[in-house]
Amino acid sequence: MLVNMSSKIKPSELWNKFMQIHKEYKNIEIPGDYYFCDNKKDANELAKLVKNGIKTATSSLKFLYDLEKEELPKVNELSIITDFDGNAVAIIKNIKVEFIKFFDVTAELASKEGEGDKSLEYWRQAHIEVFKKWLKEFDILFDESMEIVYESFEVLFTIDDYNSIECT
Repeated sequence: MLVNMSSKIKPSELWNKFMQIHKEYKNIEIPGDYYFCDNKKDANELAKLVKNGIKTATSSLKFLYDLEKEELPKVNELSIITDFDGNAVAIIKNIKVEFIKFFDVTAELASKEGEGDKSLEYWRQAHIEVFKKWLKEFDILFDESMEIVYESFEVLFTIDDYNSIECT
């Protein structure tokens, strides 16, 4: 039986199906799951870009990791990407984690995030807007010299892979 693409798949279900095929990850606990952005429309669009292999990177403000005492992403770390409602879409693996000043982001790096027209101009505008929004709640002004955490990742498994495998 194949699962319909519109089915709601829990992160644990996607992980279990992934583990049936990728035994090399058998000693790894189920990774954390998350969605990109802070609203349904964008989160779902970005999840779709990951699933389709268009979005292969993401970035966030290092300042927020420091402020919230959150652990920084690591190379080889796995994550489950979900849509806004928590439905699993893809399993990714970080292949590179860089700390870059916002103003040093290149057109190539911006393009890998896969958003909008993939231009540096679009990336800058969209990220300045969201970073200002996030920092506003802490009464902090955005500065283009702020450091970002830039994660490059590869997609290891998607909901399409899940759907193509017979249930066992």
